[in-house]
Amino acid sequence: MNHDDEICAMKAEIARLQQALEESENDREEMRLARMQDRKALETMINSTCWRMTAPVRFVLDPIKGRFGHTLVLRGLRHLKNRGIRQTARRVLERAGRAQETAGPTVYLPERLKEIEESRSGRRVLLISHELSLTGAPLVLLYFAQTLTHLGYQPVMIGPADGPMREENTKSGIPTIIDAGILQDGSNVVEWVKMFDLVVANTIVVAAAVERLSAVRIPVLWWIHESMASYDNPELVRHIPARLPEHISVYCVCNYARQCLLRVRPAYSIRILHYTMPDIGEAAGQRAFALPPHDGKKVLTLIGTLEPRKGHDILEAALNMLPEHVREQCFFVIVGRPCADASYETVMRMCRRYPDSVHYYEFLSRDEIYALHHMTDCLLCVSRDDPLPCVITEALSAGKPVISTENTGYAPILKKMHSGMIYGGDDPAELVACLKTYIMNPDAAHEISSHARATYETYFSQTVFERSVRQILRERLNAQPEAKRQEM
Repeated sequence: MNHDDEICAMKAEIARLQQALEESENDREEMRLARMQDRKALETMINSTCWRMTAPVRFVLDPIKGRFGHTLVLRGLRHLKNRGIRQTARRVLERAGRAQETAGPTVYLPERLKEIEESRSGRRVLLISHELSLTGAPLVLLYFAQTLTHLGYQPVMIGPADGPMREENTKSGIPTIIDAGILQDGSNVVEWVKMFDLVVANTIVVAAAVERLSAVRIPVLWWIHESMASYDNPELVRHIPARLPEHISVYCVCNYARQCLLRVRPAYSIRILHYTMPDIGEAAGQRAFALPPHDGKKVLTLIGTLEPRKGHDILEAALNMLPEHVREQCFFVIVGRPCADASYETVMRMCRRYPDSVHYYEFLSRDEIYALHHMTDCLLCVSRDDPLPCVITEALSAGKPVISTENTGYAPILKKMHSGMIYGGDDPAELVACLKTYIMNPDAAHEISSHARATYETYFSQTVFERSVRQILRERLNAQPEAKRQEM
């Protein structure tokens, strides 16, 4: 190789090294930008109002982040920001479940569980819950379990992670099984159900377990509560069987939830089973709780998490349109934990703009909620999509009427029973019309108020629920295969 060739080779090598260095610098720059984005996402979440709402998620993440690395925390925070708290919480529970699989299931009240297993009474019922919280669908499943006990059945609850419902179960003498594997592919459920005579599966979130139970000849009651928004998750929907065998029967809490399910599974045969809520009665009015001074104004209450689905922006638009002489006769009480910054800011704007007419509580205990119902003149439900809100049932139990959107399973019931005013299309103008009628027309307000308590007693009382459950269980248990009955 002559001198010129050596120089050319050296230049080529230098160029190659420069290019490699530039590519390396680009990679480092991308990594630096990624780290900046992670830090920004973290700072955003920490400074965000909804950071407090992520405490349960972080409680689960902290023990497992050492195993999966710090990036899991940052990835979880980005997922929370982009996808919302519900989907993030489910993803975290799944990941936590995989981390805890080696620990195996935990049984609370194991001696009682053994008694139930050995009793062969024909009344052993396993209730599957996607979580053991005390809100929404899990809460009404707790009342289902307590009803079963009252009717002489032997309920046992199973869920993927511990929660406050477990303590309530223990107080009621109901064993609780914690098994992280039941939501992953449902395979663990097959082993547990062998000791039971009936299964109650709660919500579409446990679809994987129901799918597995298709091959197990034990009667299954699948109780579904979800609105249309819940079916936007393709991972969840793919586990919902296209068709179900005869031993699996589907019940929805209302016709609204039924119509939502039929959109994705039109072949299903679906019956209605309303839930029950405790009768808060007159005693709740004696609980220690006081509203701020409001000069005898009508108290209109909105209770629910602060998220777009709950429609706080619709209420804000209605307040802005409401004539001043009407608004001055109203005192709006808003209760709910922040789940979305935009919804929280909407509520804060209302409080700032109408300080004498709007008051906000981030959190009230159950006793305080019950007391608030008795101080309320009328409950508001302005949700965009809400099958059968428990808070309406509580208000009706306290004899309080409801102004509600048509986008809820309660709308036809309130219309039929003349216990509420219904507005349509998420239209603030229609909500304004209802508010004006309620405030300015005492006869109309009295009319719907007089029918509120009767609505609860007709559809949601403990007596009505027990009657429905007794009939369903009689049908399902008598429909068992002969081999199963002989085993009992």
